[in-house]
Amino acid sequence: MSNNLTISRLGERKTINKLVEIFSSKEDDKVVVLGACDNDDVALLDIGKGYLLVSTTDTMTISTHKPTGATFRQFGWYATAANLSDIACKGAVPIGMMFAFGIPRDFYIDDLLEVAKGIKDCTLRYKTSVIGGDTKYNREFTLTGVALGRVRKNEFIPRRARKKVRVGDLIYTTGKIGKAAYAFYACKEKMISEKECAKIMMCIKPRFSECRKIASLNLAKSSMDLSDSLAECTTTLACMNQCEITLYEKRLPFYNTIGVEKLMKKGITKEDLISYGGDFELIFIIDKEKDEVLNSKIDKKKYKLSRIGKVTSVGKDSSQVYLYDGNKRKILEPRSFQHF
Repeated sequence: MSNNLTISRLGERKTINKLVEIFSSKEDDKVVVLGACDNDDVALLDIGKGYLLVSTTDTMTISTHKPTGATFRQFGWYATAANLSDIACKGAVPIGMMFAFGIPRDFYIDDLLEVAKGIKDCTLRYKTSVIGGDTKYNREFTLTGVALGRVRKNEFIPRRARKKVRVGDLIYTTGKIGKAAYAFYACKEKMISEKECAKIMMCIKPRFSECRKIASLNLAKSSMDLSDSLAECTTTLACMNQCEITLYEKRLPFYNTIGVEKLMKKGITKEDLISYGGDFELIFIIDKEKDEVLNSKIDKKKYKLSRIGKVTSVGKDSSQVYLYDGNKRKILEPRSFQHF
């Protein structure tokens, strides 16, 4: 590798792949069920008695993750919920969190305590707690969270399906799509205030009840959360499971449809809205033979589930995602926010 190749030129995904090459272990480890080489949201450790320990980590910075208009309490909630979302999408329940604070010397103590209150608000809401952490000096305020959860072995939902994905398997999502994108573009177009934009973007909700219900019924072959865009995440699932996926535009449950129509008149497309990220909803590949069970056992309105597409091809050369607008299919490029 050239010494003058920067991370910004390489890109976020390829940078991660380079790190994975170093950290991946080829040894047979009966404790580590899912590790660095598995390209999942989480790591898994076998803790015995039929259970897996699920762990994840995520770092937030003020400059990147706290939009103008957001409060420090909202920032604390957001950092906590983002970590918990990775636990939720695996079918797990949370058992504890840890946080490392990087704090500038001139940071106001009242602002720090507001961040802590936001963390506590979120942990209380999802019936978990902060069990440890660390504080260090840093030039910019940063918050790194670690979330721990537990799930039965037979209920864990991976990205790479254990049971082969087949043509006709169904794509489901939770909640509304394009929420963060709507807030960003609507604020940019002066349709909403910076304060309202921040409220929409920061008040995310990990979908524990939805995923636990699906996991307990063993309906899903694969899942991940939509911290990245719908376009990016669907492509990730397609690549990992060697399948082609078609999404149906008319089935996509967009956030604030009236607002979306106004944005479209200003030149913002639906593809822009599903290529932004930050929704933290969940996406599943559901076994086509279990759709009847899903419909009979799960109240879709209560659990906010929408069927948005299906697997249309499988095989080594199948990893493309298409968007069907009612007349024709077109390739959906995996665009999303990139940190580098």
